[in-house]
Amino acid sequence: MIRIPKSWGVKREPRTPIEQRKNIITLGLSYDEQFDWDILFADALKLGNNRTLLIGAPLYELKKEIKFANGNHQFLDLDKVTLTLVETDDDIITLVNEKGNIDITVNDLSFDFENIGCIMTMQKNEPIHWIEDWIKYYNLEHNVRGFVIYDNNSDDYTVSELRDKLSKIDLDVIVHVVDWCMPHGPNTPSWDSDFARYVMFEHFKYKYAWCSRYAINQDIDELLMIRDGNIEDLIEFIDQNNLTSIIYGNRNMEPYNEKLEISAHQLQVCDRRFKDYYYYSEYNNTNNTKVGKRLIDKWIVIPERGMEFQWRNHDFYGDHRSARFDVNSGVYFAHFYAMQSKNKDKHPSFYNRNQQLVDMNNLKIDNLVRSKLKKIYG
Repeated sequence: MIRIPKSWGVKREPRTPIEQRKNIITLGLSYDEQFDWDILFADALKLGNNRTLLIGAPLYELKKEIKFANGNHQFLDLDKVTLTLVETDDDIITLVNEKGNIDITVNDLSFDFENIGCIMTMQKNEPIHWIEDWIKYYNLEHNVRGFVIYDNNSDDYTVSELRDKLSKIDLDVIVHVVDWCMPHGPNTPSWDSDFARYVMFEHFKYKYAWCSRYAINQDIDELLMIRDGNIEDLIEFIDQNNLTSIIYGNRNMEPYNEKLEISAHQLQVCDRRFKDYYYYSEYNNTNNTKVGKRLIDKWIVIPERGMEFQWRNHDFYGDHRSARFDVNSGVYFAHFYAMQSKNKDKHPSFYNRNQQLVDMNNLKIDNLVRSKLKKIYG
């Protein structure tokens, strides 16, 4: 992470109106505690052909502070991201400022996922055995071999400890754990300051996924279900229909443990596993109202067709050609409410989503989910 030197005497200025900054809807922290005030760039990547790409949160007025000794530059503003392209192949570039220069080390692109499928996620303090089970599922069920896990300031374990643990997985996989020590960013009513995840997608795209066969976006509590066929069939569908990507919806798996006949919130986190949760309902498990806005989307993209538009958490922005699948198509992801880490305990919008409050008469078994979990986890 390349930060603004204190000698500059400036910070990133938020766009959230002051009167809205008290209306934070995530994690119980204040706006000031979560906002990214001083990270200029998350990374600098050598693209080749006399081009270096710097990826970071929106620069806003900070653009006037930026000039490079190595070559000309231009800015591209995306949703909650600024890309800075510098005309140089140098290994170190110098940002020149009369209040203090910055020497920036330029990193190479990764070829580790060349021609294989990869998946990414950002996480904080998720139990490591959940992450291991998540990797196991995507490798054994979908033959995904590339994994990028952006660790966003975990304090239950260090990045080194997570890397060491995941390096011992006895599977044919390549796992990168990235120390993503950006402030998460506050989720405000206007959703204008949660930069870390949006910057992450651009970093994943350019650093790792650019040469992969396909790239998937799923969180640790989300498992992709395909009723008929496999991922290769989805990739063939994309090719045959001249698409760039597919977007698919979710089914929320209620946290009812049939074996124990209890809710997930009655168990310690270490005792919750994917294999125990395969019930769903049409109701909100906090107040027995219909699902409504609990429905979200995730995606698979072909990177060589998708470098020109922005990848975001639930969709894409720019000139892309996607097809969308809903649950009835047999392509969806199971979203496990039981797999909620302590990091989300202060998240008001979750409202005890890992507590089983739905009337038992409204619960149904998702047989596809149950069969997939049994196949992978026994």
